[in-house]
Amino acid sequence: MLHLNVESEEKKLENKKETFFFSGCFKKEWLLLTNKPQKLNALMCCICNQIANNAMELHCDEHENVDQVYLVGEECLQKYLKQNNGKCPIQQHGHCKFSQGKALRKSVSELSIICPRQFNLKKRQSDEGTKSGEEGHWNESNSKNICNYKGKMKDLKDHLDKSCNLILNKQNIPLEIINELNVMNKQIRELQNVVNVQTEQFKHLKAELLNKDEQICELTKDIQQLKTEMDQTIFNLKNQQNEQIEQWKIKFEVHFTKLEELVKSNNEQINNLKHELLKKNQTILSNDIQHLKIEIDQHHKKKMNKKK
Repeated sequence: MLHLNVESEEKKLENKKETFFFSGCFKKEWLLLTNKPQKLNALMCCICNQIANNAMELHCDEHENVDQVYLVGEECLQKYLKQNNGKCPIQQHGHCKFSQGKALRKSVSELSIICPRQFNLKKRQSDEGTKSGEEGHWNESNSKNICNYKGKMKDLKDHLDKSCNLILNKQNIPLEIINELNVMNKQIRELQNVVNVQTEQFKHLKAELLNKDEQICELTKDIQQLKTEMDQTIFNLKNQQNEQIEQWKIKFEVHFTKLEELVKSNNEQINNLKHELLKKNQTILSNDIQHLKIEIDQHHKKKMNKKK
């Protein structure tokens, strides 16, 4: 569960060492208190218009003929290139070329400064119009809560880490930070509500998906069962057809055998009839011949008798 605790943020602030002064570009408003504008104008970052920290010089071919030297802070340049697909901040062309501005970095390191914590403290009190000592602000009535440091930029980190009187007190967190934390807590609660709603929607969708999966499983089982039944039916029909074919084959063989026997019997009867008919014909022919011979003999006898 998302949760933001004011006390934990206080602990983070207690250990914070103003690291933004050593990464991003330096505030011009702060440095104008101890340096001439003309000097600072030559050290300005062309991206954020503040004083370049870890100065880099652009050397792109596209604007090499320009008299002006384009100066950028290292972190500003890295962020810009990352957010703009490596395009140059001057003419938006590709293949941006740059190098460390060593001379410019040395010039920045030699700038005169006051304590940035003291500057931020006074600026915040001026912007809020609050009285010193109010809860959530630095207490200037205590000498330990005032820093009169003046020095060079190159010595700033050592001052902030070791000798600055304005060490953040756990009990004196600025009211604006507490308000910001409260706003953040509210936003987080709202986000948590959105997350809860989305979680419920996800659970509902998950339940629906599970229900759909169960329905799909049931349909798959039904389809598989139907396929099995169809395969069995086809198998049974094939078996029945095979059995019927075998039965028809047997019947055909029986009928064929009977037909052969019938044909054989008929042939035998025909042969017998032929034989009998032949015998009868021979008998008739023999009788006819015998009868004809008798008639011929009688006729011959008659002729002989007439001659006599």
